[in-house]
Amino acid sequence: MKYLTFTIIMFMLASMTSLSGQCLNKAKKQVAAYEYAEAIPVLEKIVEKNKKGSDEAVVLLANCYRMLNEDEKAAGYYAMAVEQDSADPIVYFHYGQMLRTLEKYDEAGTQFNKYATLVPDDKRGKLLAWSCKEIIAWLDHPQDDKPRNVASLNSPYADFSPVFYGQGVVFTSERPKENSQDNTFEWTGNPYLGLMFAWTNGMLSDGEPNFTQPEVYNENLVQQYHDGNVAFSPDWNIMILTRTLEERVPKDNERFRTHFLKMFQSEIEDGGWSQLEPFAFNSDSYSVGHPAFSPDGNNLYFTSDMPGGHGGTDIWVCTMNDGHWSDPQNLGPEVNTVMDEMFPYMDCKGVLYFASEGHVGFGGLDIFYTSEASGAWEKPTNMMKGINSSYDDFGVAINHKLEIGLLSSNRPGGQGSDDIYAFSMKPKPKEICGKVIDTKYKPVEGATIFFLDNESNLVRILKTDGEGKYCTEVNENTSYTILGKKVSFEDNCLIFEYSETM
Repeated sequence: MKYLTFTIIMFMLASMTSLSGQCLNKAKKQVAAYEYAEAIPVLEKIVEKNKKGSDEAVVLLANCYRMLNEDEKAAGYYAMAVEQDSADPIVYFHYGQMLRTLEKYDEAGTQFNKYATLVPDDKRGKLLAWSCKEIIAWLDHPQDDKPRNVASLNSPYADFSPVFYGQGVVFTSERPKENSQDNTFEWTGNPYLGLMFAWTNGMLSDGEPNFTQPEVYNENLVQQYHDGNVAFSPDWNIMILTRTLEERVPKDNERFRTHFLKMFQSEIEDGGWSQLEPFAFNSDSYSVGHPAFSPDGNNLYFTSDMPGGHGGTDIWVCTMNDGHWSDPQNLGPEVNTVMDEMFPYMDCKGVLYFASEGHVGFGGLDIFYTSEASGAWEKPTNMMKGINSSYDDFGVAINHKLEIGLLSSNRPGGQGSDDIYAFSMKPKPKEICGKVIDTKYKPVEGATIFFLDNESNLVRILKTDGEGKYCTEVNENTSYTILGKKVSFEDNCLIFEYSETM
């Protein structure tokens, strides 16, 4: 009887172990197919009950949460993963990424340095360790006005990559669409992405742009997988759309890559869009997406991980020649790094904006801008804290008057995973102060200062205080004339041009 009981228990234990292995194998297949949202509950049960394979499940969970941009949860599991004796070096790298997003720059630098030691041939470790060290000096940099969440565009789902179009905006959204089939993207557990449109509806009292209720941009473009983002030529006659086709292509003999990005072009015909035609450089071996036109419509900038890049995804450009796009040219190492550069956008002045992981930034994707001069790209400039955060900031659009900018971000405090934010493009006035003294270097109180803007011909009349001091606002690269007057004193005049370098 004891023997019978023992064999039953042994059989039950063996069955439970087998079941645990089956669950882990199922979750691994889901992760390999990018079905992260579906894999998480399975993996959490394995870790919670400390079943066989729990160490592997911890790493898989960390990766799943990282891919879903749930950074705190990912960091927690990576912290467990680096304690394992057999931790893969890449775990230190990804842990550093999560800590950097959470603004724990010193700890992130430690993890990146650990990775750099273990994998010295991968330049990313040293690059991001250096970035973490450099960014600490930026934290006290004066912050521009904080971008404002555009409530009229956002939803509890992801909303991002807006472009100004006519009298409104077109943007990419994850929200459920009316009349669409009930399909769920296994990666996120949410609906597939599609294009939405909203009319501009004036400004709110705080200067935030307001929009009408978003609606599906064009029913004829709706497919049962991802659409977005999109670019329109300056004359609105050409549209280039990023589209993801559900294709299962063998990769590395193990994985299935199901999210190749491809671009498709359409033109206005008889008041509507023509049938979408595939971009000449689409491929089943790499992705192309995130299109953006130059102001004259002759250049097309886009993101790709095609061969010949500098690492990750790069920014590329094609030129229109005789009705055809030229072979793609990489923008080179001044713009592209060993990390990801993506989401290009060019404003009406030819300034190129893009998102980057590789240039010194606050974490995740930061927004940078650069211009081309004498055939070469200038060193990109970080748009700094406020515009950027330690989370993903990307997908810029700027209106034609260069007054209002829109960006996308998954920073905390939004309505959904990615939200659209507005910021002002108008130069912010700077304040300068001067002092009036007599010939004995004593301050002159009550002197009248006529402060003339030589460009607008507007005059401000100021008075000096008890210390002979006066202050007023000035604009960058503007010429001013100052006239000082007071009874019993000779008038004095000064002409100068203000710049931040003076």
